[in-house]
Amino acid sequence: MNLIGTISRISPRERTMLAALVLVGCMIWLSALWRNWETVSNQHRKVRHELDKQAVWLGDAARFERELNETLSQLDPESTLDADALVALIDGMARQGKLKHDLGTPGTVEQKIFLQHTLRVGIKNAPLTRLIDFERGLRTNHPYASLEDFSITANKTDPRLLNARLTVTSYELRQEPQEAE
Repeated sequence: MNLIGTISRISPRERTMLAALVLVGCMIWLSALWRNWETVSNQHRKVRHELDKQAVWLGDAARFERELNETLSQLDPESTLDADALVALIDGMARQGKLKHDLGTPGTVEQKIFLQHTLRVGIKNAPLTRLIDFERGLRTNHPYASLEDFSITANKTDPRLLNARLTVTSYELRQEPQEAE
């Protein structure tokens, strides 16, 4: 039995239904093929975009390396702050400014060239002038310590006093591994 013989023996109504079934099956298959094509096409575009960005980075690698070396030569490794020194600096500045403060636990992110330490600080019931003085004092430690985030809210009972939340970041240059002699 061949396919043509089988189809010629069925009624025209059944042939029409079979043709509609095959057509619907083809449409479903083409729809799935189209979705897969769109997914692959989108992924291809993203990869191309990423490769173009990487080509720019690789093309400018010498410039980036030169600028990195210039920046590192301007930094004093002894002035960079580790996590403990950051806590001590902020605590000392807050005490000197007579601020009621609480310090969070410093977090550290290790990177190839430096360690990044972040510290969350809460200040309660402080006049605006003391907060400004604290921020100015922190600015004198730039680029070794910097203010990343700063939010102020008024005290609900006395709006002349402010509550502040800060995130302070410091950078510590990684020590070069000592070569064994």
